[in-house]
Order: sequence, then structure tokens, then C-alpha cells
Amino acid sequence: MVERITLVEKLVLASHLNVSERGMLDPETVSISEVMLIILRTPGSGGRFPNQARRWKPGELVFEGHFFEMLDGGRARLRWQRSAPIDPLKLA
Repeated sequence: MVERITLVEKLVLASHLNVSERGMLDPETVSISEVMLIILRTPGSGGRFPNQARRWKPGELVFEGHFFEMLDGGRARLRWQRSAPIDPLKLA
């Protein structure tokens, strides 16, 4: 049987569970502390989570959504960015 932490990790990293996996989590909800455990133990390259998240630079595609940046002293910053409605190379 798959451990709960493995299912939570897959949900956090892939944003998806199949039907049988979702059934293994029911009827429990996933707590914020479980999600944070996964995020803190899988730091992205350059101290970001998810790994593909990047702060926008002019001329680059905007990473859409929320992401964590790890800061000095074990702190983290939650960022949110989105592109302009008709220009994915421009920060809104």
C-alpha cells in the first residue's frame, strides 16, 4: 500500500492524483503542514519551488502563478506573478 506522504508528495509536485490515489486519501483532507513539509524538503534549483518558477525578466516568458523563493535564515517569500492579457512576455 502506498504511504500517505508519498501521495501528498505526488499531489504537491504534480498537482494531480489518479482516481485510485485520490480514494486512498479520502476521507481525510491534506493539511497545510503536510504540504509545507514537501515544499521545504524539496527545494528547487536556485532556492525556488516549484523548480520551473522564475522571477520575470524583460524579454522572457512570465512564469504564471505562485512560487516560493527561499531566503537567508530559513525564511521564504511567496511570490505571485502573471503576464499581461495579450502579451506573455510582459509582467502584468
